Amino acid sequence: MVEEEKGQTTGQRPREAGKFLRFSLIYGLGDLLAKGARIVLIPFYLSVMTQAEVGELYVLQAIIFATWTLLGFGLAFSVQKYYHEYTQRGSDQGDAMVSSIWLARMIAGLPFYGLLMLAAYYFHHHSGNSIALDLLYLAVTAGFLKGGINIVEFWLNIREEPVKYRAFTFSQFLLTTLLIIYLVVFQKLGVKGAILGELISYSIFVLISAFMLFRRAMPNLRQVNWRQAFGYCLPVLPHAFFMWGLTGIDRLLLNGSVDRAQIGVYSIGFLLGSFLSIVVRSMRAAWLPAYFKNANDPDSQQQFGKIASIYLFLTFLTALGGMCFAAEVVWLFSLTSAASYSESAKIMQLVLFGFVNMALFIALNQPLLFERRTGLLSMISGFGLAINICLNLLLIPQLGIWGAAIANVSAYLAMTAVTFAATNRIYKIEWESGPLLLTICLFVVFGAVACQFPAEVNMRLIPLKLVLLVAFPLLTLFRFRSSKQALITIESRFAWTQFKPRTFPRSA
Repeated sequence: MVEEEKGQTTGQRPREAGKFLRFSLIYGLGDLLAKGARIVLIPFYLSVMTQAEVGELYVLQAIIFATWTLLGFGLAFSVQKYYHEYTQRGSDQGDAMVSSIWLARMIAGLPFYGLLMLAAYYFHHHSGNSIALDLLYLAVTAGFLKGGINIVEFWLNIREEPVKYRAFTFSQFLLTTLLIIYLVVFQKLGVKGAILGELISYSIFVLISAFMLFRRAMPNLRQVNWRQAFGYCLPVLPHAFFMWGLTGIDRLLLNGSVDRAQIGVYSIGFLLGSFLSIVVRSMRAAWLPAYFKNANDPDSQQQFGKIASIYLFLTFLTALGGMCFAAEVVWLFSLTSAASYSESAKIMQLVLFGFVNMALFIALNQPLLFERRTGLLSMISGFGLAINICLNLLLIPQLGIWGAAIANVSAYLAMTAVTFAATNRIYKIEWESGPLLLTICLFVVFGAVACQFPAEVNMRLIPLKLVLLVAFPLLTLFRFRSSKQALITIESRFAWTQFKPRTFPRSA
């Protein structure tokens, strides 16, 4: 009887599928602007900076990201994990917990901020003064301020308030963009103007964050179970730092091995490929709160597998679109530049394979976060970073920027394999195995074909690229059969695309 009921539910559409798609779209629209500000600003940077200045800018932004990650102390993950638990104690207890964590991070982070400023001083001298010291100080300060803003974003996410989340992140994007344009164009500050614009924007949003949190509930440091909070988040901190390393350390390693112009070419290809990470994290933001709420339900493993099918299909389709039209995307973003960035198109295609594996890793690690296996998660991401660094050191001297791209893809692939094995031991996800394997195989084949397209724009190839993009969802989502009675029958492969099979009978 149980098997029969299970069989009946397998073909049903997953719960929360509509909400997942709707919230993903809302988060995506906001994140493509706010977190995609660096992508949106690429044409502007290329029009006012040389390739060497572009390379320097993205080295500094990697430092901002590293500081933000370290001085966030992983506390945003505690917000995500324990908010609902505190809310059950009282309607405002969860909000008070968040405002307390936000304030504690700001105060406790000051000594560590001082240590990172000292590290910036030594980096300046040991790197042959390649980057001005004042720029390094500005980057570290911007990262320190950004660390607290991240807590507010996680708070809005776990409260499932995507519209407020989008408004908050869009306001960041708009203010940051206006400040950067003003400082770079009108004040003629160049790279310094771009970093200073981020710093001023984050300073303003520290005040906005305090107003939002304290208006909802004032901090109460005694209310928070700090042992529980730090016991959960501190093992995640190395994971967050290692994840930064996977997206930023290549720029620091390239800084001492290739000229700045090549770093600029690599950074543009990498950043344009990173649009996939924005799409993926938007879907994750829509998925994770519902998963944490329902993870103890009897059918949670089945529901996880079905939502994962939607998530992975959209990831593959988005990545394939980027691979097919990499040349056109790079051409469009570099129209304002006097220098050629066509090589960035091939970098973009290659790193998209890495970002696809990152998407798989992000999907698979959710059960580890729920089960409080944060130490194991840090070990996996540390393993990936170790592979990344070793391959960078080995390949960059021989292959330059291509070595960095290969190292990125290899590290994420290894992490995905290890995470799949680890998650499968503690959380038996009921995958839609057959259709998913077909989807993965078709993506690899279609992606390999897309990588054969030239790095320059060729209008004659656009119809072929469109055919690839249309063929992929048709072959992955639907099954086409023929019989004596019917010329063709169309059936769904996945539960979330279920519809009554359509039959086109043969003419008499």
